[in-house]
Amino acid sequence: MKNRKVAGAAVLAVVLSILLTACASSPGTSGKLEIDPEQTAQADSAADSSATGQTEEQTAQPETEQAGSGEAPDTWTGSTGYRPGRNSFFFRSGKYKYTETDYALIQSFHTADYGQMSVEEFNRMVMDWDDEEAYHRTEESFQRIFTTLEEEDALYGFVHGTLSNTWDECDRRHYETCQQEKNPWHSGEAYCETYGDVFGDEVLLTGAYCDISYDYEIPDTSAITVEQRDSLLENVEKEMQTFLEKQDAGKLKDEKTMEKTLDAELGRILEKLEGGLAWGGQKEICYYWDSRYDERNDSKDWEDEEDEEEKYTPQEKYDLVLKALKPDGYEKMSLAEFNRKTHAALSEYDEIMDISYLYEMVLMELEEEQSRITNKTDADVKFLQTTVSNSMDEYYAAERSLYARKQIDPEYAVSINASRKEDVYGDEVVVDLAEGYYSFTYHILDADKLTVAERDKFLEDVVSEVQKRVDNADRGQKLDEAFLKKTVDGAGKAAGNAYIEYTGCTIDYMEQYEWD
Repeated sequence: MKNRKVAGAAVLAVVLSILLTACASSPGTSGKLEIDPEQTAQADSAADSSATGQTEEQTAQPETEQAGSGEAPDTWTGSTGYRPGRNSFFFRSGKYKYTETDYALIQSFHTADYGQMSVEEFNRMVMDWDDEEAYHRTEESFQRIFTTLEEEDALYGFVHGTLSNTWDECDRRHYETCQQEKNPWHSGEAYCETYGDVFGDEVLLTGAYCDISYDYEIPDTSAITVEQRDSLLENVEKEMQTFLEKQDAGKLKDEKTMEKTLDAELGRILEKLEGGLAWGGQKEICYYWDSRYDERNDSKDWEDEEDEEEKYTPQEKYDLVLKALKPDGYEKMSLAEFNRKTHAALSEYDEIMDISYLYEMVLMELEEEQSRITNKTDADVKFLQTTVSNSMDEYYAAERSLYARKQIDPEYAVSINASRKEDVYGDEVVVDLAEGYYSFTYHILDADKLTVAERDKFLEDVVSEVQKRVDNADRGQKLDEAFLKKTVDGAGKAAGNAYIEYTGCTIDYMEQYEWD
């Protein structure tokens, strides 16, 4: 069975490569996109937690495997639908769950008449692209909301539909990316599935899936309402859905032919787009047919299509990932060289052995309480969970800096816990407890001279010094957000050197609990 996550990542990598090439080749850049030092400005990293630099493909749904057997029906019947969602080449999943403040923010946008507002008015209200501080504050909230809001939530459709469209449109205006990226993109999915009864279980038999994305223009954002915009974008997916439903089941099995057919249909639909929107001229489509029963009839094809999860044991995945990502003497390598090698290894898509996917599986396995990896060491685990992750965040931040033509720094997130104990009739009793969550950004001044070990030490020094200062705070000191920010700022500035520097922090929360 094909893995949707891996397939989607491959398509996305191709698109990103094309866009990078297009930007680098723009007239007047001599093949390079240079950053003007005088125009460089600090900006909060838009990155979230994913060590592999994955972009969140909001339209993808988890694949479900169920046991069963039987023949696919002759007639094409089953569930159909489409799922719109945010399309961003740089969007990455967040590290922590959304807060009450985040949720209150999206609630404030969901007014009774938001759909009747003009796109210009609504977008400006949600994410004012000219207000640097407010924009990034809202951007951070959206990162948490988009990655952790439950699908069952009443506002889920509003978030992944209306706010998704608005975010992408505002993102283009705020970052002022290259010409190929001037227009916002919209993504969606059309699909058809058949089910059968297997001893009383409803089992998925076949599935035809079509992921689409395209750019669009809004000639006059003041002349079209939010409701009209959303409806026009939604209708594109509906027309693709209708077209897919009309296809014969036999044709749906031919992936190459079907993808060409669907691509042509998408172009036809987009060319007639009107009512306040216009097609920008770019589109991407990915189609595949999924039937493990067909594959089982051919043992060779089944073996070729077997995914990494089934081909390797947890121990084998762990060994393969370490071999691919951890070169001898990496600690003394320049950060520039190590980050290049790490990015290359995790970006190369290989149907036989996809290191990026294996890496994600290994990280999940390492978090399991009863891990099936028997030869892991603390040093190797730390390398995979932090060293590699930080390098990918840094690579991603450098890419964003090129697009935005401003300095965008990588971000490091930390949770903190502290307790104060006192003697109570000879027993050590906790009388004070504090916990919090913060993140800080940093800037690499010279990646060719800074080693991997020095980068890792800088991050460790900041974290350890913050923990030390919180642990040793005076008895009367209130451990609140103001105190934590002052502490992080002090530790960060002290840890910097000629090759790397601290650039700021964000305090998500800091709470203190006292017992009388």
